[in-house]
Amino acid sequence: MTSAKTFNSARSFIQKYSADLSRSPEKEAPKLIALILGFLAGSGGLDGDGGIPDLDLLGGIGEHRSIFTHSVVAGIVCETVILGVADLAKTIHGHLPTDHEALWDKLAEESEAVIPSLIQGLSAGIAYHLGVDSTIDGGGLYRDLPISAPQDVHQSITAANAVAEGAYAATRNNVTSQDTGAEVFATFAEAQVKAKAYPGSKITRISNGSGFTVTQKRR
Repeated sequence: MTSAKTFNSARSFIQKYSADLSRSPEKEAPKLIALILGFLAGSGGLDGDGGIPDLDLLGGIGEHRSIFTHSVVAGIVCETVILGVADLAKTIHGHLPTDHEALWDKLAEESEAVIPSLIQGLSAGIAYHLGVDSTIDGGGLYRDLPISAPQDVHQSITAANAVAEGAYAATRNNVTSQDTGAEVFATFAEAQVKAKAYPGSKITRISNGSGFTVTQKRR
């Protein structure tokens, strides 16, 4: 995907969030907060210093600009960890007694909307950080690149990863009712009953807030 297409996708993404927030602020505000927190965690702030990519500094200044933290690898690892924790929480929730507090159902329901926004924010933040590193802070070099290359090659690699991560952040959407294999339910409780009958199924809030889908695990 070109940078122009990435920009257009990002603009559409922002417009969608703005429209959703105006239509239903009580439902969309938590997602917006998660998006912002994810962006700050991924980027380190508007100056592009810190955040997920700069975790390599924990190994010392000599490890800074690692290919593993200053690339799409960082986003993949973060998403895997977040989804793993979310799946564990859902598994625990699914084994609660039938007379458990309704609060746990509410938390599980809201997490289905908030977690995708958190991941989107993290991806956008990482993309922003890499974009800064490839332009404004473009003087750095990858410390563990397997080949010797001039500085402009290092910058190009960083920029390519920024575009790829940004494209993913801009186009990552919640599933819709048209998704193959997804069954739609009006309430989270109804979706949970279906999911319990098919272990490994995934419950996801439809992006327009009109219900929940249960996607059975593919063999």
